[in-house]
Amino acid sequence: MRRSIIKCLEEQGSLSFNDLLKLVNTKNHGELGFHLRALKGLIEKTSSDDFSLTNKGLLAADLLDDISLIFSRTTSDLLNSPVRYVQSLTFGDHAFFLCDSETHKKDMCFSYLRAGLANGEAAVFFAREQKLDSYVHEIRRDGINAEYIDKEALIIMSAEEWYINKGKAHAQTIISNWTKLLKAKQKARFLGLRGAGEMDVFIDCAKTKELLTYERMLGRNFALNSCVLCIYDANRLDERQFRRMATFHGHIISKDIAYKLT
Repeated sequence: MRRSIIKCLEEQGSLSFNDLLKLVNTKNHGELGFHLRALKGLIEKTSSDDFSLTNKGLLAADLLDDISLIFSRTTSDLLNSPVRYVQSLTFGDHAFFLCDSETHKKDMCFSYLRAGLANGEAAVFFAREQKLDSYVHEIRRDGINAEYIDKEALIIMSAEEWYINKGKAHAQTIISNWTKLLKAKQKARFLGLRGAGEMDVFIDCAKTKELLTYERMLGRNFALNSCVLCIYDANRLDERQFRRMATFHGHIISKDIAYKLT
């Protein structure tokens, strides 16, 4: 219960007593009050009587993130080739991909998309608008059959238009649009939908809070015939941001390692 309180406040910044009741999954006011009092020094009340983390509370949240990541790794996962690992992602998987160069991004992303297409899945790549034309050209050059694009088995779309609509980013709307796209592809007799998206558009548009909400709503896995690879630039995230984003995913992939969170 106390770990849940700390995590909720880390993600949301500040919350009222009633909001915490809903998020930590209890209806017992006395139980929540007891745990809030036990966390004295790690949490504090704001001027509006909401609860937030103190500096010590933020440190505790960071330590909890570190422990979660350490204990989620397994030897077999760490020994996996990241390229083979990303190719093996399947329906229900939500993966965090930390890339350190444009070449690394393309190698991993194209391998991921190609694996889905070969398996009878539709694929969509939400790419930065200024890179759309070059990605189409490079995907063809990379050996992904042009027929996939012509038959709309593979769609390359603007990440800005998909995630940020008229300057706004609504997590529920994005997920709803994803569900509609999945249903359309299933109606076209594809097994499901495999997606990859460049998430830095949220950061560029100052929509980090909305990004956290979106990733949290997706969760570590989901019960849809789809899998998602969220692409983050390693040069754009500091250590704290990395830990927060990583906890919302079921898999973490970088240039050197790939492992499943448990």
